[in-house]
Amino acid sequence: MTISGNMFWKRWMAVFGVLTIIAVLAATQLTLRSGEFSADVWSNLFVVQLVIWNVWGILTPLIFRLSGIISKSKRRRKIILTHIPISILVVILFLALYAGIFLAFSGAGFEAFAGTVVSLHISSFHWYMILYWITVGAEYYLRMQDQYKAQEMLNLQLESQLTDAQLKALKMQLNPHFLFNSLNTISGLVRTSEIKKAVGMLARLSDFLREVLIDRGNQEITLINEIGFLKKYLEIEQLRFGNKLEVTFEIGEDVEECLLPSLILQPIVENAIKHGISRRKNARELKIKAWNDEGNLRISIYNDGPAVSESKGPESLGVGISNTVKRLEQSYGDKYEFSISNTESGVEVRMRLPMYKITEEAIA
Repeated sequence: MTISGNMFWKRWMAVFGVLTIIAVLAATQLTLRSGEFSADVWSNLFVVQLVIWNVWGILTPLIFRLSGIISKSKRRRKIILTHIPISILVVILFLALYAGIFLAFSGAGFEAFAGTVVSLHISSFHWYMILYWITVGAEYYLRMQDQYKAQEMLNLQLESQLTDAQLKALKMQLNPHFLFNSLNTISGLVRTSEIKKAVGMLARLSDFLREVLIDRGNQEITLINEIGFLKKYLEIEQLRFGNKLEVTFEIGEDVEECLLPSLILQPIVENAIKHGISRRKNARELKIKAWNDEGNLRISIYNDGPAVSESKGPESLGVGISNTVKRLEQSYGDKYEFSISNTESGVEVRMRLPMYKITEEAIA
């Protein structure tokens, strides 16, 4: 488990900050005990306590390191039994350093070192044993926190990768679906000797697929580019239907740069032609509208074909519409609306999507 350099220094600055506060409190307490309430006495005691407590601060990374190594054992009893002799050695070392620092600052001879060490062990050994275990507990807490954050980040990455993979899988289903339908249409034109139409459709299909393949790595594109794809597709369909297909676009200028899943409109338009216009003798109108609705992107795709069964849901209208709804769900969660409804003169698909633009994404 690793943490960033910035986080590392923040943590150890916090440790030494806490130890400095302890040194202030210890110096104040010792000054009150001495009965000499002067700034010189307090400052001398503070310097001694600051050095002593920062020695413990220097030992803290060692304790953290040892605790991390010992914790690799999954057996709690073994962890505790391993810590006991280490804690005794650490406290003995610290109290020896404590005695040396105290004698150095007090000016006393080091012949009193052994007696000072014994005195410190009698009066303070148990307190520093408790401090050792508090330090071990702090290491365990911080390690668990780091592991939780790392796992949370990993989960977010995996979730993002899964969503991306699912979107790509759905998109890959759409491209062959459209391609097979187009090739079947061209095949039908060839069989009926409409060679000029077949060649025209092949040329437009080639242009369309070139655009799709160039942009295939993008899960999102601008609405104006999506409309460009749609127009290339409709050029193919207009060759097929001739005067029977009349297409109008009403795209608000303020939504042209909105982002949406690429190729999200093509299967809806294809469905409108296949299940709508082609199934009613006098049907010919296809209208695509997009506008800003109070900060949301609204899209309407209308055709004047026969009514559909609203009770069965979008999935009943084929793989194209079903995958479109799945892609919207993957992209927006519950922040979208998709509906198919009958009107007095035809069928309308309506979508409401969050409005994201390229400029906003770049700033973010």
